[in-house]
Amino acid sequence: MTNLWTLSKRCSSVRGQRGFSLLSTLLAVMILAVILSIAVPRFTSAITTANTVKVQADLTALDTAIVLYRTTKGKNPENIDSLAEYVTDLDNLKPPSGKVRIGDKEESMENKSYAIEDKGKGLRATCAGHTAEEFRAKEQGKTGGEGNAGGT
Repeated sequence: MTNLWTLSKRCSSVRGQRGFSLLSTLLAVMILAVILSIAVPRFTSAITTANTVKVQADLTALDTAIVLYRTTKGKNPENIDSLAEYVTDLDNLKPPSGKVRIGDKEESMENKSYAIEDKGKGLRATCAGHTAEEFRAKEQGKTGGEGNAGGT
């Protein structure tokens, strides 16, 4: 009888250590969910910031090319293709396909393109009708009441 009892005890201890319990699996899944709920929004915000900075850089380069064209040729460029000799790889210069920050909101750049428009103070490079200054990355730690330090 002793042999049967020790054998059943050995089998039950082996069975208890064979895999993860349901509780430990649920705990691991919950920890992953918390980590992902923090990481995913930061990742998408970083992509939006990168897209915004790319559009700003492209528009600034195109604005510089407009000035160079005007200085060299003495007239305004007719369209964006006129700037080919002043911009490296103009054919592949396209806005990113994701979201960008324009003012205080995010907008998608799907099917948008760069253009030259008269914005009142001369020709400017634009993307979806916005100049480089209108695109801006989200400012960290900004609070209301800027410029009102003295409360006057």
